[in-house]
Amino acid sequence: MKHVTITVIYEANALNRDEKIGGNILSIKKLSRNGQTFSFIGKPALRHYLFATLQKAYGEDWQPAPVIVQGEVVQFDILRADILTHAELDAFGYMYTIGNQASITRRAPVGITKAVSLEVYPGDMAFYANHDLVRRGIAQGLSATPDPYNKEEHQSFYKASFTIDLDVLGEDVWIANGYWYDKEKKILRLYISPLQQATLKNVKQGSGNDVYEVFEDKNENKKRGIIKVDRDRGRLFVSKELMQLSEDERQKISFKVKFLAENEKNQKEDMKQQEGEQEDAAQEEEQGGESQKQQGKKTKKPNIEIFEEYFDMDSVDVSGEKEEGYWFPFAKEPEFNEKKKTLRISYSVVKEVYCKNLEIKGVENTIHPPNGSEQPTDNAPTKQDKQPPIGQITVERLRSGKCRVTFRLSEEEKKKRLHQLLEAIKNGFAVQSSNELNSLVPLFLVAAVVKVPSPVFHPYLHIAKRCDGTVRVLGLADGLKNSWLVKNAKGGEGKTGEQ
Repeated sequence: MKHVTITVIYEANALNRDEKIGGNILSIKKLSRNGQTFSFIGKPALRHYLFATLQKAYGEDWQPAPVIVQGEVVQFDILRADILTHAELDAFGYMYTIGNQASITRRAPVGITKAVSLEVYPGDMAFYANHDLVRRGIAQGLSATPDPYNKEEHQSFYKASFTIDLDVLGEDVWIANGYWYDKEKKILRLYISPLQQATLKNVKQGSGNDVYEVFEDKNENKKRGIIKVDRDRGRLFVSKELMQLSEDERQKISFKVKFLAENEKNQKEDMKQQEGEQEDAAQEEEQGGESQKQQGKKTKKPNIEIFEEYFDMDSVDVSGEKEEGYWFPFAKEPEFNEKKKTLRISYSVVKEVYCKNLEIKGVENTIHPPNGSEQPTDNAPTKQDKQPPIGQITVERLRSGKCRVTFRLSEEEKKKRLHQLLEAIKNGFAVQSSNELNSLVPLFLVAAVVKVPSPVFHPYLHIAKRCDGTVRVLGLADGLKNSWLVKNAKGGEGKTGEQ
């Protein structure tokens, strides 16, 4: 697929501020080259201006993606948003960390360079003070004095380039640990962290099918807490008494060990070891001690760990009693064994997507949904069934036991987003910094379709002043010789080197 590159030249002020100098001096961002200093507008600022312009111009099509705080890190919340629902994530990429585990990363298909001045920064600085506010204060009989400050200033021509990778725009791929598709509710659940399970013991069915009661180990008449299932929201409520809250800086909850049962695997291993241990246990007992196997044998009860950003503290009413506890999402519905009096809880960081249908493809019999069934059909996630599909989601089962999940925007939506991006870059950005309006409207623009998403014109373009004070752009002819261009003007020979 072809790609797009655009290089623009603005006449603007360097309003992308840097750290303060000496307390009351506002500096601008600067670079040094060959002993000279050039001001620049950083890539994050250009990204912000571009997105803010898209928001104002196209409203609902470019709504800000939701964010989440994990520890001290603020990041996009891809559990509530993805490239299909939010164009911002599609165009500018993201990185989402999952607890202490790996992260899901999307490379931005819209590449942006710094906007570096084409003229040397001469060291200009301006003096300002809040004289108007002081005048008002004096008029009201207040004792007011001006608060002076200095600002570095630079008005110049700035060069920046944008590339759009059309192979990446409109498509995103995740590797998930599993999935489950609820055909009735049309909800696809993706397990983006490893599946965790914990089995509670001494559990009885409570009032209704959605409530389970957990009792003391030695006193089955003493209830210690409840588990409430909210199937519509895919969430569990667990009594505070059943959970332990870590004292780490980044808090997490897990079940108290005394309420957990050993898993079947450990029980089978215990039975296999039992015969061998009986022989040396008698010998060690005669010597007045435990066998080495018994001393080293520690059966670990499977548990779950849920970080603070994935659970909520709340209270619920059950049979007229108020119960305090935690809400968190479940990976699949709890499995209750009435005979063994156990309840298995499955947890994962879950991404939920509304899908009209789901397409399953790939290697057979290597991975199965947690409910043990498959629904292989076409896919088209929408907000409502009556609306046209915004894209497709395909789940491909891998031999490793995981699955590849592909989010693919519809061609119509992809073309619309591309058109909106190009219009915003061509017409200029809405920019206001330090309470001052800036002009990032291109005075010069060159765009081309390229074989690879490279800013092929960027290194060649520079400016020169004519004798009459006007400015010309040089280097375009050299840029047109680049072989990445899909169509070279005049076979690679530019007509003129100035515009």
